[in-house]
Amino acid sequence: MSRVFNHVNPNLWLGTPRTAVNVVPVTAGLREGDVSTGRGRVRLQGGQISNVTAGAAGLAMLFADAQVSAGSWVNATTTFTDDTIDAQDVDVDDFTLFTTTNSDGFIVGCLEPFNILSVDQTTASAGGTPVFDYSYWGRPTTGLASATTGWQIVTTNLITASWTAAAAERLVVMNVPVDFMVRVVAADITGGASLVGKYAIRVRGTTAPTTTGGSAARIYAGRDLNRIVSAGANSENNIAGGIGASARIIDGGVGLRSFYATAAASNHLYIEYI
Repeated sequence: MSRVFNHVNPNLWLGTPRTAVNVVPVTAGLREGDVSTGRGRVRLQGGQISNVTAGAAGLAMLFADAQVSAGSWVNATTTFTDDTIDAQDVDVDDFTLFTTTNSDGFIVGCLEPFNILSVDQTTASAGGTPVFDYSYWGRPTTGLASATTGWQIVTTNLITASWTAAAAERLVVMNVPVDFMVRVVAADITGGASLVGKYAIRVRGTTAPTTTGGSAARIYAGRDLNRIVSAGANSENNIAGGIGASARIIDGGVGLRSFYATAAASNHLYIEYI
């Protein structure tokens, strides 16, 4: 017998719940997995995403904190410094996103292929005209499977963050080809011991803010399961699933929630599952 999750989402994705480590936010939506392992399963039969403002929208799975690590990237020395503790606690401004030096930034790693970041930015990047880029660790999309792994810049993404706007949730939904993402191994990234065995995404300020780099209180990672590149205003967008034994199986993660390029009080998710 199917069950129903019917929920309004006024946030871009999770909002700024600022939970303690290993606490799944209420805004994660439909709970589906174990917080200590991130393992769970839902059989999705179908549903709809209601989108008030025209633009991108979709359904995303939140990964458990136990699956995620994060830290700062110094481009001049190509060095990662782990700061997972600050990325997953509730303290304001203790995780550095960017500096006033060109091409510095941050890296997030996850045990599962991922392409979504929800960042609770508490101090905006300020000064100058900053430019940001987004990369995944893996092989180039135009290369062979045997191509050398490295940082692959993705120039066009579904949703990118407004790092210079007032403090709020920053949502990134990358166009990452998961088949080309490769787990980090020892010696791939200097200082990257906590990234070994994980997939990784890097965000840099290639043209750095000149006054304030920007910082955050909390970071969450996830993956989109369904996306609408250009949903119409006030539209109902179907989510593919299946009936009975043919229902779509969703493994992993600790929550299912809709996401949007533009937040609105009446954005809404309806799903049927078993």
